Amino acid sequence: MMGDTSTTTVIEGQVTVTGEATEVTLQNLQVDGGGCFSVALEVAGGAQVTSQQDVVVINAAGGECPIFLDGFELGNTLAWSSTVP
Repeated sequence: MMGDTSTTTVIEGQVTVTGEATEVTLQNLQVDGGGCFSVALEVAGGAQVTSQQDVVVINAAGGECPIFLDGFELGNTLAWSSTVP
């Protein structure tokens, strides 16, 4: 996985690299877990990171991860309508 820079190439969510005998190079990217995942970048199942440069992992807190950004999970249905345009 290669990006331009860790400030301009941002992957939002969780990244998992897995697979026996899988070799990966990570370079010039940022993984933003958004506070939803306890591990935002995981390498498992025999996979190996053979090289990494300018890789930043942020917001791996394992908190709540809302699907709807309008508060729907909290009971706020004002943004929703039963009509279809």
